[in-house]
Amino acid sequence: MVVGVFTVGASAAFTDNEDIQYVEAAEVLTDLNVIEGYPDGSFKPQQNLTRAEAAGLVARMLLGRDVADTLTADTAPFSDVPADNWAAGYIAYCVQEGIIAGMGDGSFNPDGLITGYGMAKLMLTALGVDAKEEGLVGDYWEFYSAKLFQEMGLDDGVANMDERFSANATREECVQYALNAMNYGVMIEEATYPVYYT
Repeated sequence: MVVGVFTVGASAAFTDNEDIQYVEAAEVLTDLNVIEGYPDGSFKPQQNLTRAEAAGLVARMLLGRDVADTLTADTAPFSDVPADNWAAGYIAYCVQEGIIAGMGDGSFNPDGLITGYGMAKLMLTALGVDAKEEGLVGDYWEFYSAKLFQEMGLDDGVANMDERFSANATREECVQYALNAMNYGVMIEEATYPVYYT
C-alpha cells in the first residue's frame, strides 16, 4: 500500500536547496510526486502545511500520485469541504480509510494549519495504527500520538521534537515524516513478505 522508496534516486534540485534541512526527503518525495515544488523552482521548506494539503500528501504517499489525483468525492465529506473542493477526493479517501477525522462538529477546517502532533497522528493512522486502541483520540491524543510516533522512529532525523510537536508543521518536516513512514511501511512489508529490490 505504501509507495516503495528503494527504487527511486533523489534527483530534484530546488532554487532554495540551501534553506532545506531535510534535502533527501524533499528530493525523494518530489521524485515520487508525493509533493511538488513551486513554479519558480523553489521548495519553500519553512512554509506550513494545511490540513487539506496533509490529506493530499498522505493519499499520494499511499496510492501514488496517478491514482490519488483521480480521487473524487460524490458528496461533501465535511460541511466546509464541498465536493468540488480541490482536496475533497483526498479528504474523502482518508476519512473512508480511517486515517483522518474532522473537528467533531461536522467540519474539517481544511485551511487550518496542521501541527506536529497532527502530523504524528496522521502518519500513524496512515500506517494502519488503530487510533482508538492506541489512545490517539480523546483528551490525551497528543501525548499518545507523540509517544508512539517516537517509539516507531517516525521522527528520525528531525531535531527538537518536543518543540516541533506543538508548532505548526513545515513542508520539510512533513516530507521527512512521510519518508520515515514510507520506509517503516516497506520494512514491515519486507518482514512479512520478503521483497528483494535490485
